[in-house]
Amino acid sequence: MKEINQPERHKYNCLFLPGLPGKIKRFSFFDDITDTGGKIYWLQYSGTYNNIGIDKFTIDSSIHDIKESLDRLSKEGLPILVIAYSYSTYLVN
Repeated sequence: MKEINQPERHKYNCLFLPGLPGKIKRFSFFDDITDTGGKIYWLQYSGTYNNIGIDKFTIDSSIHDIKESLDRLSKEGLPILVIAYSYSTYLVN
């Protein structure tokens, strides 16, 4: 998980689950999330880009990555907003 922004005080965490793995890019709605007090995390699935060599990219490893990220964010005790796009919507379903 990579932080997209780092507001000093945030009210909730936003876990962004990308479509097919690719480079991190800035979506315009990220500003809306930041403006309402959200801190954004971009999930990078195992076996992709910077995570090459950490497991391999499969549906099962992707689901494991999501669960692990949610567990980590849950420990902060803040609400979590999950936004899934393309490939990730299949996993969330």
